[in-house]
Amino acid sequence: RLQLKLQGCLTTQVNAGPLAYAESFFSPDQENQYPANKCKELKRIYVQFVSVCWKALELNGYLIKSDQWELQEVMRSHFASMVKKLSLILKLPINEKGLLDEVSKSENDRPNSQQLFMSISHTTVTTD
Repeated sequence: RLQLKLQGCLTTQVNAGPLAYAESFFSPDQENQYPANKCKELKRIYVQFVSVCWKALELNGYLIKSDQWELQEVMRSHFASMVKKLSLILKLPINEKGLLDEVSKSENDRPNSQQLFMSISHTTVTTD
């Protein structure tokens, strides 16, 4: 299931969605059309989205069988491409892990990573 959700987030056909949204909100002709605080919040969500995808991709690498390595490498390549494009659109640097870096990293301002991934994958968080 994790691999299917990753494919849904990282494949070219699907990741055009997040990239298209980023372009529509952060293109030079649009960036002044929206409240600055909401744009900053959206950037934080993108940073979290990238972080959650990276963590899921790493976990998937541990869980897959040898016959799935080729798909894993394809997903890694799509991930790297998506991060580069988002970095340019959002004007955020890429850190040493290959993830987007936030300008402000206040822990109180960050959404919960598990909740974010669950919302992306359309599942619910349960606590026992």
